[in-house]
Amino acid sequence: MLDDCLVKKLWALNRGDKFELNSHSFSFGPVQKYRLEYVITRGPIPGHWLYKEFDPEELTLFFTAKDFVGICHGWTLFDE
Repeated sequence: MLDDCLVKKLWALNRGDKFELNSHSFSFGPVQKYRLEYVITRGPIPGHWLYKEFDPEELTLFFTAKDFVGICHGWTLFDE
């Protein structure tokens, strides 16, 4: 389950906006334990294989490992 404050922050992002998720900004266990660093981008991202037209009722997020562009996960959340 996601933290309500984080969910509001994610939905407030505009298309293409980014922010860093790391052990300094987020206290989630695995992030702290493994000192993970991600850049979260609100999509869609033109040229990415998951690209589709922007829909404000969908929150498409791309989690890209900082310093490892090839490591990327995409999630889509729906406003329901």
